[in-house]
Amino acid sequence: AVHRYMIENKINHKWTPIERQAKIIHEKKTTSLSVTRRQFPVIVAEAMTIHKSQGCTFDSVAIGMRKETWSITGDEYEFPDFQLGVETFSSLNRKRQHNGVAIYIKKHIPVIKRMAYPDYEKGIHLAVLYLQNRVRLIVLYSKPGNSCDDIVEALNNTIGVDYQEYISILAGDFNINMSTEDGKEFCEILREVYWLHLKTNPAHWTTRGGTTIDAVFASQDLKCCGVYESTFSYHIPLYGRL
Repeated sequence: AVHRYMIENKINHKWTPIERQAKIIHEKKTTSLSVTRRQFPVIVAEAMTIHKSQGCTFDSVAIGMRKETWSITGDEYEFPDFQLGVETFSSLNRKRQHNGVAIYIKKHIPVIKRMAYPDYEKGIHLAVLYLQNRVRLIVLYSKPGNSCDDIVEALNNTIGVDYQEYISILAGDFNINMSTEDGKEFCEILREVYWLHLKTNPAHWTTRGGTTIDAVFASQDLKCCGVYESTFSYHIPLYGRL
């Protein structure tokens, strides 16, 4: 809600919104007397330059990525209870731009097959995981300027229309605005050819620019699916649950 308010009121995305919060304090458990405090959740803090912080140890830090940030081969990330399932990064490409995608998965989930399809010429990357529970996870990135036909051709050359016995979930940054006519045409193609239905709301923005270029498709109904309101980065995180 805060993210949408900032876009609608054209508030600089570099600002960090602080919402006033209310806390109810009860005098005793045995009485109904209570006091409501409304205040902004701020505390005294300090800042330093990156040069000053070198060699220091901190209990916790916060990182805000205001621009798209790309990984390259050799970058290591650690997420509790997760492991790298598959990635499309290449050691030959050292540029941190339009470089690939990766899927991280819970360590206890068995993986049958991992497949990566990088296309650095067109800037379309697909990563696919086939799981033991007959679920196929597909993550796609397409750089700006690619058409619906370019993405469909990449899907035909990689995942095809096989594996109908799998529940397929396709998510990613398609760089096609799903609320436009081109986006509607793209959704129709995925529905008719791959039986993949759009699960996210095309009217709900997925970027701070007010577009819906990120989306989740699935071959069957999901228990829940949507957009997680956040100002962490330019793209708003998406979620889905079988």
